Amino acid sequence: NTSYTESFDRTGAVVDGDLKFIVREKERTAELYDLRRDPGERTNRVDASAQVTETMRCLLRAALAGG
Repeated sequence: NTSYTESFDRTGAVVDGDLKFIVREKERTAELYDLRRDPGERTNRVDASAQVTETMRCLLRAALAGG
């Protein structure tokens, strides 16, 4: 089950299962959280797994493209 949100400051987020990926275009940052292990979103895991980060980035792009 995947969900997507976007705000006016060009922040986009996608949640897929336990994972949440956030891109903040203005700050040029990306964040990846495991919501099951880190429900408070305190530990950014974006650098811990390049493969998972890229998968989530693709999901976000697909959501932005309307697909």
